[in-house]
Amino acid sequence: MLVMLMAVGALGVAANAASGDSMSYRIRVVDETTRPVAGATVWVLGQAHYRTEFQPADMARMVRRYRADADFILTGSLLGSEWVLRTAPDGTVTYLRTDKDVHGLQRVRTSFAGLKRGFLPVQVDDEAPIHSRREIVIRLKRDPGVKVDPRMDEFDRLRALANPGNDIDDPFATHRSLDPKVDARLRELAAGLEQDGQLDDAAAIYYNLSYLPGVGAAAGPEGENPTGTADYERFRKLTRGHPQFEYEAMKATYLGQGLDFMTAKGAPLRRDYIAATEKLIRQHGERLWPYTHGSLEWAYVSNGEFEAGCRALRAFHDFEPSVNSVKGWTKFVESFQQRVRENGGPAKMPCEIAGVPPP
Repeated sequence: MLVMLMAVGALGVAANAASGDSMSYRIRVVDETTRPVAGATVWVLGQAHYRTEFQPADMARMVRRYRADADFILTGSLLGSEWVLRTAPDGTVTYLRTDKDVHGLQRVRTSFAGLKRGFLPVQVDDEAPIHSRREIVIRLKRDPGVKVDPRMDEFDRLRALANPGNDIDDPFATHRSLDPKVDARLRELAAGLEQDGQLDDAAAIYYNLSYLPGVGAAAGPEGENPTGTADYERFRKLTRGHPQFEYEAMKATYLGQGLDFMTAKGAPLRRDYIAATEKLIRQHGERLWPYTHGSLEWAYVSNGEFEAGCRALRAFHDFEPSVNSVKGWTKFVESFQQRVRENGGPAKMPCEIAGVPPP
């Protein structure tokens, strides 16, 4: 169950800074007794001058579909526009929208979702004039049916301390270096959980270690940090119960066999990939992340199955329209038509999507 609330209260209205338009938010996550909730995850999805159509229903859909994957979702993982923040020991985290995002808007609509293991998710929706300083209070209610291992609570707190995620220029904190003591403690927690058979909890820690600031090296499974790469591989071996990573493991297998989305070569392998992907979509539906649905169009078009490619693009839009703006979807259709031409199809193949103007 997702609780939805409207934000109340503001810290005031900021002066129009020389840097241009902006919005600032102080987010506070508390429990039923108003005690701060440290290490909570806060998802943020808000309007920008280039994405004015976002609605509270878009956030509600994200929470409904993907709350079980919260440990593995980082800024931009789902729609490319959402932010993932973590709260400090006092239950707070700040978030700033700068001129590059909100320039020219008169009012800004933003949705916040608070997620924490052992609690039910809560969504708070806010709309305020530009240049406002807002205080957002997210009051979580405990989920009586969930027992939380205290080691995972500690992981939540350490992860938040390592990277609250609110650096607008560097949300993955690549400029930082993880405290060696924090790194060692996280590894101790993961090893203990793995030894106790709590494989998915251990996987969550290894996954986050692969993206947290490295100990003296760049973070991320594709960066220059060999430890981060090893952590990501350990996560892949341990993770359970997350359909998205079942899909990614399947796709990695096909890529290793030479799967190619850009040329006409390898049609039989693409057909096998299409069949495997569609099977997972039938099995898991909403649990698969949006761009998983989008990959099918490329595979179909490369195989010369243009009508099926259009149907796949339409299904991608119907599944998650907020992946792009209306203008962006028109460009997706235009790109589809270009790939059709490159693969020997009609000069301008029609592909109608409800609510999307044709190119």
